[in-house]
Amino acid sequence: MALRPSDLGSTTAIAKPIEEIFDYLIRRHWKGSGASFTVDQVRTLLKDAEEIAALNLSRRNNWQDVIEFYRDLGWQVTFTRPPGRDEGYPAYFQFIKG
Repeated sequence: MALRPSDLGSTTAIAKPIEEIFDYLIRRHWKGSGASFTVDQVRTLLKDAEEIAALNLSRRNNWQDVIEFYRDLGWQVTFTRPPGRDEGYPAYFQFIKG
């Protein structure tokens, strides 16, 4: 039988530790129809600074891989960060049932 696009699943891949951390945070912060948590909460769960550097998670476009991965799974995902460093709120993710 010929290969179908649906046979391939998500075309975006993320590192397994990152997937596990996001899954944990979604469950922990679940409020019935969605969950929100900060980038700092993600980084706190990473084992060490070397892992953060290795995954290049300090750059916004690498968060885009995470966002696309979860959108491919059916989530509505937003990433919000303050326009300036001193805006008074942290960067955060919001996941809503698709």
